[in-house]
Amino acid sequence: MAPKELTPEEWRERLHQNPKRLELPEPLHSKTLSLDAKDKIFAGFLEISQNKTNNESTDKDNEAKEIADLECLERALADTGDGVYAQEIRLLLFKRQSVAEIEQNLRWAQDVIEADIKGRWIVQREVFVGEEFQDLCVELTLFGVDDLGEFGFEVKDKEDKETQLAAYKAELQRLNDEYWQHKQHVWRLEANTPLGPMRRAYEACRQKPDWHLSEWLRRDCAGRGGCCRRKCGCCEKARKTEREWNHGHCTSACRCCIASKGCSSKGKTTVEEDLKAVPFGFVAYETPYDERMFCEYILGMG
Repeated sequence: MAPKELTPEEWRERLHQNPKRLELPEPLHSKTLSLDAKDKIFAGFLEISQNKTNNESTDKDNEAKEIADLECLERALADTGDGVYAQEIRLLLFKRQSVAEIEQNLRWAQDVIEADIKGRWIVQREVFVGEEFQDLCVELTLFGVDDLGEFGFEVKDKEDKETQLAAYKAELQRLNDEYWQHKQHVWRLEANTPLGPMRRAYEACRQKPDWHLSEWLRRDCAGRGGCCRRKCGCCEKARKTEREWNHGHCTSACRCCIASKGCSSKGKTTVEEDLKAVPFGFVAYETPYDERMFCEYILGMG
């Protein structure tokens, strides 16, 4: 006769009395326990482990063994497809690092998120300017000098459009240069991803192509006036370019946002303004928004 399977309460008590980390996958892989029950068991395990973190054992050998056990559990969960639970263990391991390591990780995370925002702004601005450029080309092609009066245009209108066309052409060249410089910057950032749980968490997050479409990041985009508050679906599909950062949430340079809001500025904002508009700061790391941005962007978990 098969042994009786423990209830969620019995598993919580068992792990509390003797928290053998490699026993945890057993209830998480159960075919009879509900997802809610598994989450509760895992939350109880995290609570026990977090209490140990807060108590900061002075026994260095025991501390090293606990970390090794957690890393072994992380690998076991990752290998069996429990990606969300594995990310939770990586977050726990991150919190058990030294203060200096945590500060280094947070500074790196700040740079990564700011680079992502800047990349999206460059690409979205390039799409906007490129389409404006094409529209102007069509107008100047259709309306020759002899036809301007018939269509209500003056010669000065044509001169203004040609001036604007030249300005857009110059801006497209600047944006192209900035794009390639930014790609090099991001490559250096990712090449210097801190070793340890942060690297494993970030790489696991970025393996999911739609990591940015979490419920919280959608609400964040909508709250800032982005396309997630509309039915256009801009954030769910690729923008009209093959560039990197063609997927992702809106910046102030999004053409659809500019049109939807009826902005008269033609999107004349800067990426610095966008960065100021997103209220996170990992140097202080003291607000709920800081913690949520870190978890969503770096770990892909709410």
